[in-house]
Amino acid sequence: MVEISLSANMTVETVNGILNDSGVEQINKAIQEAGIDLRIEEELGSDQTPETTVRRIVDFSTGFFDSYGANHITEAPEVLVGGFRTLIRGAIEEGFTQACDFLEGITKLSDTISQNIDTRFELTSNILDGFHKERLEALEGSSGETEEVDAGETTVEDV
Repeated sequence: MVEISLSANMTVETVNGILNDSGVEQINKAIQEAGIDLRIEEELGSDQTPETTVRRIVDFSTGFFDSYGANHITEAPEVLVGGFRTLIRGAIEEGFTQACDFLEGITKLSDTISQNIDTRFELTSNILDGFHKERLEALEGSSGETEEVDAGETTVEDV
């Protein structure tokens, strides 16, 4: 019998790394379930700041939009963008939930860490909302032709 005792000193960087890993895993799963044959393994860098974690999650998830669109080419822009939003938001939410469950299984999260996670999720959602709004406007304005649109002007500096 082996007994393991964990005494975790959670830092923001550790939490951000876990959030990022869980988010990437859930996005890969959702994309695969949507019938898009892509699997991307993200190489985790040493920069685990809150800002880079949020940006990585958003950039990673929105990077699948063109592939998703190719599989739903006959759908109206509202349906296409709405379906992608539902897919990605659900995957990100599941990733955050799993990361929190994992962290809470190791140690009691401080109020600061819990608030930090909530802030990251809210910021991620806000940036995704901006991406979806801009993508919808671009699709509606281009009469069905897809064009590249930046993920938005929402910044993570306020975090």
